[in-house]
Amino acid sequence: MGIFLSALTILLISGFMAVLVSLFFWNVPEGNRETLVYMAGQLSGYASAAVAYWYNTTHSSARKTEIIAQSPAVPVKE
Repeated sequence: MGIFLSALTILLISGFMAVLVSLFFWNVPEGNRETLVYMAGQLSGYASAAVAYWYNTTHSSARKTEIIAQSPAVPVKE
């Protein structure tokens, strides 16, 4: 799962950066401008969410759960 999330994050950030760079070099036809801005906005939100996953508690919490699941059970004293 970690490799998939890493690849998805790289893909989203690369795609967003490619769109930004291409907007500086190519002229967008007037009829497609609003659609392109909308799609670039959506892509920026997805890229932001992917970065937030790695720097927020979601990734750390998933790692913690994985470590707890692999640890041996603690005997309970009655």
